[in-house]
Amino acid sequence: MNKNKYLKVKKADIVLAILLVIVGLACSFFVVKPLQKQTGTVVIYQGEKLFGKYNLNEDKSIDIKKGQSVNKVSIKDGKVQMQYSNCKNQDCIHQGKISDGSKSIVCLPNKIVIKIEGKKDKFDAVSN
Repeated sequence: MNKNKYLKVKKADIVLAILLVIVGLACSFFVVKPLQKQTGTVVIYQGEKLFGKYNLNEDKSIDIKKGQSVNKVSIKDGKVQMQYSNCKNQDCIHQGKISDGSKSIVCLPNKIVIKIEGKKDKFDAVSN
């Protein structure tokens, strides 16, 4: 029995393999691209009341003032952070930037909570 006749690669096989790779890459592009553009909404609460909702993809600076409490929130490049606060310990500023719903920023003295809704969290579930 001649084993070489089974190992011959024809030009049609090479063309088919190249086409399958191209189709696979094109499909992955159309699947991954929409996932990268998931937008989120920055939701800011002042006390128990909703202060406002803002698009995470629109750069914006938001001033929050109530009595002696002053906070400045910055939305830039798909991330949100507490840029300024007149609170004593500055923990809200040290929490850094957030970009998805897995974390939030809280200023306890000024009663400000910043969350991101609608953007997929980094983790779907937590298991022990």
